[in-house]
Amino acid sequence: MAEAATDVPQDASRDVPNAVDAMLAPVRELGLAQYVAELEQYGYTVIPPERVAAPEFVERVRAAVLRVAHERTGVEDGELFIKLAARQTLADEERLREGSGRR
Repeated sequence: MAEAATDVPQDASRDVPNAVDAMLAPVRELGLAQYVAELEQYGYTVIPPERVAAPEFVERVRAAVLRVAHERTGVEDGELFIKLAARQTLADEERLREGSGRR
């Protein structure tokens, strides 16, 4: 007779930490464990650009984002666009707090 699907072998619990360690090994190797912990605890994290890619690549991505933003919005000053986006995000968060009764 076959074992029920809910029957777990006695030594299965020993495999769980090994599986988790194996899964997190690349995260640790890349120095991203802190950011994974922040994501888990707070629901978001900010990874510094220098941890993500080479500075030249980060600059190319930034330039592309600002170019597309200018094409779509007509905003000339990239820094102004970034500040406006941040201000909108803060306003959205404030509205969410007001709606939930939290301050």
